[in-house]
Amino acid sequence: MRSTRARALAPWLVGLVATTAGVWAAITWQYAQPPLRGHEASDPATSLVAALLRLLATFAGLATLASLAGVVLTARRGTGRRAQLGEPALDRMATARHRAVGWAAASLALVPFDAADTSGLAVTVALPNLRDFLLSTQTTQAWLLTAVVAFVLSCVVPFVRTWPTAVLLLVVGVLVQLPTVVTAQVSVGAGHDLATDAAVVMTLAVAAWSASALALPRRPDADVLRRHHRLAGLALLVALPSRVLIGVFEMAGESWLAPGYGASVLVAVGLLVLLALGWLLRSRLLVSSRPVPAVRLVTVEAVLLVLLAGVSVVQSQLVPPRFRVPQTSQQNFLGYEVPAPPSWESLLLPGRVNLLLLLLAVAMVGLYLLGVRRLHRRGDTWPRGRTAAWLGGWAMVAYVSVSQVWQYASTTFSWHMVLHMALNMGAPALLVLAGPITLLLRARASARRGQLLSLRDAVTAGLGARALHVLGHPILIWALFVGSFYLLYLTGLFDVVMKYHWSHQLMNIHFLLVGALYYQVAIGVDSPGRPIPHVAKLGYILAAMPFHAFFAVAVLNSAEIGAGYYTGLDLTWAPDLAADQQVGGQLAWGLGELPLIGVTIALLAQWFGSEERAARRFDRATSAGHDTSLDAYNEMLAELARRERAQPDGKRPDGERVDGEQPVARSGGSGGEAAR
Repeated sequence: MRSTRARALAPWLVGLVATTAGVWAAITWQYAQPPLRGHEASDPATSLVAALLRLLATFAGLATLASLAGVVLTARRGTGRRAQLGEPALDRMATARHRAVGWAAASLALVPFDAADTSGLAVTVALPNLRDFLLSTQTTQAWLLTAVVAFVLSCVVPFVRTWPTAVLLLVVGVLVQLPTVVTAQVSVGAGHDLATDAAVVMTLAVAAWSASALALPRRPDADVLRRHHRLAGLALLVALPSRVLIGVFEMAGESWLAPGYGASVLVAVGLLVLLALGWLLRSRLLVSSRPVPAVRLVTVEAVLLVLLAGVSVVQSQLVPPRFRVPQTSQQNFLGYEVPAPPSWESLLLPGRVNLLLLLLAVAMVGLYLLGVRRLHRRGDTWPRGRTAAWLGGWAMVAYVSVSQVWQYASTTFSWHMVLHMALNMGAPALLVLAGPITLLLRARASARRGQLLSLRDAVTAGLGARALHVLGHPILIWALFVGSFYLLYLTGLFDVVMKYHWSHQLMNIHFLLVGALYYQVAIGVDSPGRPIPHVAKLGYILAAMPFHAFFAVAVLNSAEIGAGYYTGLDLTWAPDLAADQQVGGQLAWGLGELPLIGVTIALLAQWFGSEERAARRFDRATSAGHDTSLDAYNEMLAELARRERAQPDGKRPDGERVDGEQPVARSGGSGGEAAR
């Protein structure tokens, strides 16, 4: 018991001691250097408290993720249908709740100190004006958001009883690591667009990897160990090159051997190199069926990952060399210079790379092809048209990510509309025709009793979740798809979103997801949560067309959209904003209607094909004698004929004469007497 507890505490104790010493050394060294302009009034005590609170918040966040990962990665299929959590898992969830409370408390306590430290002031100056600092400091807003999400997690965790819900909470916990990263050092200076994208993928990979390493039991079985090993390999493949790219950005051409920030970058990269060597060694041990040394390596791995998290805390107290390099307005907003105006020939030329979208496209294509390959190796088939649709959709995303479309989409409204239409209306229409969820369900088998629960089990449970059934209502999706245009461009939100690379990328992801949700209802080949008939789908598409046209008209007739942002770019070739907006409105109208028309044609083709398949099934059933509906109809006609023949004088059972004469009454009375 003691050895188990010591193994669990070792990474945290080593990380706490090493990071605290590193923070002290970093603050001591940094305050001996010339201060940044505007930071002459920095307070060492405020910096120290801010760093220690940041350390506690970071470690508490990792500990929370570790508790959740311990539930998610080690759960096995039981006898129940809903993957209920057992007592050990519920104990871990209780631990996650306590850790989430600590995470929220440390993050909230950090808010005033981070506001003061980031602004180069003492906390006594920031506290009386905390509201103003909150409105003007991104990192402070990020920590406040982290505190809120951590508190919500602590409130929700006690009510979790199923494995899929635990998976959802783990995903939320990993994602909430991003705000404090994308608003930190990587968001400033020339090249910050690439550095921010690299930081996003690295943070997600390392957070999931760290949670898995810290969550492994003392003696994990072979299945759990192999699952962790695969996760670690994927994370390492992403994290090491990303960390190198970020280091190149932060050092801004200075030597990595320089004291201060250079040393911290070397330590971070060195830790990842050691982790890579450990992963290779564990691979050999697993191949040679030596699990005990492989498990011991996981303990070392956990220590190194906690130290890597500590390095990020230390770096928050150091000034990157990039901060001392003068930057232009374009570099401040975009991360790069755009010296010449765009031309339509630019559509064919390579330009500034959108690293995040490009990596997303490559990953999605790779995963899809792996699924198809798995089916083929099993002897199953997969429609080539679906594969072509998937490749075509992500090829469109990759194209706008590496061509000058992305480069100029951040500088002019007209080119932004080209990007918007491609991500929101072009690529998603192809992607939903590929049936990725169907492929996943066919390529991966559900866990049997006693086996580890897998991604397929999580997806299957998610598709049947009541919350998804409500949130996936076609009316809500339609309102989100149509309303996003008006909310973003006609409320002033666009001007704010475009000023930061992270929010610009969030907008791009939003375009892609909302477009996919909308087209999934209309023409998606995956089974929807709320199936609707084809005639309703046709109305679903046609109902969006006038609202899209109204939006284009509103753009053509509204005041200059994003004027503050575009003016702040200080382009030497800046176009007339009103004229460029007119072009953007026309593009929104034309490029938006074309995909909707194409989707309508695709829907009609699906409708015709569905009716044709139904007719063929009916014919086959009739020919084989399995369909009795026609026989029943013929028997009904024969019975009517027999009943007619059985009536005297050609009368039917209802009293009406076959030859067209007026019916006669069946009983006596005045009517009967009159007839006689």
